[in-house]
Amino acid sequence: MVPGFIGPIQDRKEEQSAIDFCRVNPTMKFADPASCSLFFDCSKYEHDRDLYKYQAECVYLYLFDIKLKKCVYFLDADCQSRPVPRAPCEYRRGHCRHGRNNDQCIPCAANCVTLHDGDNVYPGRALTSYYLSCASGRTLNIKTCPDGLVFDPLFGPNGTCVSDLTTETLRLFCEAMPGQIIPHPGECAMYYDCSQTAYSGNFKIYEAECKYPNLFDIASSSCKDFFNVSCEKRREPISPCEYKQYQCTDMSCIPCNQVLPDCSGRVNGLYAVPRWELTSSYIYCADFRFMYRYDCPPGQVFDILERRCATSVSKESMTAYCNKYPAGRIGNPLHCAQYYDCTAPMSSRLVECPYPKLFSYEYMECQPFEKVDCGRRIDFKNPCDYQRFYTCSSSDQSQCPPCESLYPSCHLQPAGFIAALPGTTNQYYICKTGRAILMKCRTTFNTELMKCMDPESNINTQPNNNGSNLNPYPFPNQPTSFPNQPTSFPNQQPTFPNQPSRFPNQPSNKPSNQPPTFPPTSGGGNNVNVNKPFQPPYQPITQPQTPTTNTQTGSITGSNTGSNPLTIQFPVLKPVPPTTPTQPPPQPPTVAPTQPPTTINIAKPGEPGFNINAYCSINRYQIFPHPSSCAKYYNCMQPYSAFGSFVMECPYPALFDVLKRTCKPFTEVKCEPGVYTPVAPCEYDKYSVECQNKNCPPCEESNPSCKGKEDGRHMFPGDPLGGKYMECLTERTRKISQCPAETFFDPLMRACSKELKRQTIEIYCRQNPQSTAQHPFNCAQFIKCTANSTLVIECGYPRLFNGTACDDFKKVDCKKRYKPVAPCEYAQNRRCPPGASTCQPCEQRIPSCVGVPNKEQPYPGRPPSPLFVVCDSGRTSAVMQCLKNIFNPTERRCGGSISNANVASICVRHPKSTFPDPENCARYFNCSMKEIILDRPFHAECKYPDLYNTIGNKCERFHETLASGGCGTRYAPIEPCEYHQHCPTFPNCEQCKRRIPNCNVGKLNDPGLNLIPDNTATYPTEWYICLDKRTIAHGSCQPGQFFNSTARDCKPLPTGAARIP
Repeated sequence: MVPGFIGPIQDRKEEQSAIDFCRVNPTMKFADPASCSLFFDCSKYEHDRDLYKYQAECVYLYLFDIKLKKCVYFLDADCQSRPVPRAPCEYRRGHCRHGRNNDQCIPCAANCVTLHDGDNVYPGRALTSYYLSCASGRTLNIKTCPDGLVFDPLFGPNGTCVSDLTTETLRLFCEAMPGQIIPHPGECAMYYDCSQTAYSGNFKIYEAECKYPNLFDIASSSCKDFFNVSCEKRREPISPCEYKQYQCTDMSCIPCNQVLPDCSGRVNGLYAVPRWELTSSYIYCADFRFMYRYDCPPGQVFDILERRCATSVSKESMTAYCNKYPAGRIGNPLHCAQYYDCTAPMSSRLVECPYPKLFSYEYMECQPFEKVDCGRRIDFKNPCDYQRFYTCSSSDQSQCPPCESLYPSCHLQPAGFIAALPGTTNQYYICKTGRAILMKCRTTFNTELMKCMDPESNINTQPNNNGSNLNPYPFPNQPTSFPNQPTSFPNQQPTFPNQPSRFPNQPSNKPSNQPPTFPPTSGGGNNVNVNKPFQPPYQPITQPQTPTTNTQTGSITGSNTGSNPLTIQFPVLKPVPPTTPTQPPPQPPTVAPTQPPTTINIAKPGEPGFNINAYCSINRYQIFPHPSSCAKYYNCMQPYSAFGSFVMECPYPALFDVLKRTCKPFTEVKCEPGVYTPVAPCEYDKYSVECQNKNCPPCEESNPSCKGKEDGRHMFPGDPLGGKYMECLTERTRKISQCPAETFFDPLMRACSKELKRQTIEIYCRQNPQSTAQHPFNCAQFIKCTANSTLVIECGYPRLFNGTACDDFKKVDCKKRYKPVAPCEYAQNRRCPPGASTCQPCEQRIPSCVGVPNKEQPYPGRPPSPLFVVCDSGRTSAVMQCLKNIFNPTERRCGGSISNANVASICVRHPKSTFPDPENCARYFNCSMKEIILDRPFHAECKYPDLYNTIGNKCERFHETLASGGCGTRYAPIEPCEYHQHCPTFPNCEQCKRRIPNCNVGKLNDPGLNLIPDNTATYPTEWYICLDKRTIAHGSCQPGQFFNSTARDCKPLPTGAARIP
């Protein structure tokens, strides 16, 4: 036996020969011909349990060089004729057997022998986070994608880590494994279903999602109750809107958060539905999830304070609701035609629609009953069921006939039934869905023909029961139209008429892309089946949703960008553990030694004249460190790189390990002396390379540095007092995180916080003097750091802070910060005006346009007056005043006329108010007046010659009103008979004009006492007094006196004269 070469050791005899040789040569090292990875070291008697005495093995990827007599990288080794192992388990110490668990243990499955160079699917672990880096059939590295990512071999030139698998990758996988179920890499509620071969709703081919609130369990490959699933590193959705099936995909979709309730931050229990408070609907929250939706019995609402069903709305609950929605409206659960109006005083907040209209949640106003779905509110149909339908003006209510005796009921009558109204000749009613629609003919109603006998009607026509030729005319006691009411504002209660009334029970593989509508009482018509029993949309699943699985194995063979085929091997669902082979592996055939080929002398790395292109053309599998940076290295298998030919860079903050020839965590790498060690993210070339030919911001803005900072959390530069922060470790930026909603990173506590403390602002200003920062919560406020003080400043209403300055609210994106809208949501308006020690609450001083349409609108919460507001996107742009009249709420302008219906509506809202008549300066409306004095209800008149002053909102002496401009453009009557108080005392106004002197005639307008004109008596007795064309007084002299026109006074009659009236 020749020293230096020992044949394959197959029995104890040859092992003994090696032992005997080493006793004679205790320092000798020589190769083992059985494998290029094996050798004998006579200086070390100790040996691995898988080897013989004195036998040793190079670590994987290294081979024993006969000439150098040491282990070298496989690309540099001279093995001569010895068998060269390539797979990890071709090394005796390379596979993970006998409980071996160390850095040299590489699973046998991590085999690159048949794979192409570069990144490849880990055999048996397809579509997982594991993948292999291969070169020349060897496993260079076992890599793992970051949390929430998996390796996709078809994404990019050589595959990469992705958060969502490409459809092509899934197609190849599912063709080989039909029916297979695959967990989603990043979403705990989602999975891939190979049986779903078509697009469905929000989901692509093969994508599927569990029903809310279930999650996908990897162990059972099925959807289970969320409390039985461990998401580990996958994102766990909690609210319904975090599920993909409820998210919007186009502009026509109603945002999910406006439809589905969110229980985030709520302890277990019952709650009112957000934006649908004080309705019959309520929800049950458990573990911060929306579990069920319930409805109170008909005629009840869910009380927002007591959190239970109630038959009435308490004063406290109504106050709480109106504080949240100052312009809100909510239906009365006991009457579908009534609603509560937050803009009215507490005593008159209950408003009733005119018969037969109903209150609509869709329009937030009274609408024709055909358009309204009452849901669980009680729907009254008889006219007399409306409280304000019938009023009796008699002071003795016992003398008033019952409403039912005057007005009919259509109860049990068929649709289209027509009958005359009792006690009338020209009035009748038509029954429509149980309601008596009151009508009026211009002439008479024919009870035989059942039609109006109007001139254009044909008296010989047959009775018409469909009412098509009838002349509808509103019943006189009812207003002709209901007032225009403001529609609901965005932050109150949206309604969606075209949406389903409850959550659809969707199969997990066919979800809808449209969020379900909520609640069911917001439908668009009576065709909704409101009596159908409600099925809770979400219930814990008692039987797991177990998708079908296929236990066969398969493989995908596709084409990659190179010439080598791409092969993906897929595991069985229940892999069988490998068994230990009972026979030794077959030995390779003996190969006759040959002369080594002639090599070209090329400069190696570090030698003079080194050329990377020339070197890699000969050593195409070499990987070695870059001389300029510890984070860079050369990879001769990657000629094209953004960092230069064959130049690669480790991902931040990893560094290149020279021994392992791969990137490792920086804590495990010791860089060579004199080699630059990058620390900050922007010291890596990756960030500058990515920004080539692009208008990118400075790298440090999005990739902050931790250099000079201690370990732990720190405020994110460029986002002062914002929600972002960074975590530092040994001056490296380990992680950039985001605080939860409605919190910010507090540099004082170095944690996310909901409270901005004074000390926090002072710390920030010490670190950032002379700077300006956005307030973390309020979009209208900002922090100003000065040399002497620290201020929290608020933009002038309604402006918002855009990050650098106060700007138009329409141009500012507040993101997650609170966006104030109403004037009193600004602190500046809640304070009393300068110089006032006390004042009324802000809401009483400054009107709010929240929920009010744009442009000019009546002053909210007040009866008509010269004041009005200009609204823009819910904000009060200005408070204006008409100069010469009141603001007409009907015509939305100064002046004009107010209809009876609008007067009635105003008086319902303000039952004790008075306001001017916009047409006549002597007249006004008094909502507390019960009797009808003038031409219509609530219409009143000042005493002659007084006028109604819009400034003081009361009757005043005419000269004071005219002097102050209180009449404006309203007509100011002058003559006595222009006032209603004088005309009714005479048979007609013409006689009034003949009997009462009129000073509005040039020849009669002499100031002081005057003689009645055209009086030819010798001793007349009648006189009158004029002032500014007005007859302020008239009368007769006392008995025994006459009116002396010369003296302009009453004088005694001459002796013997007879008094003539």
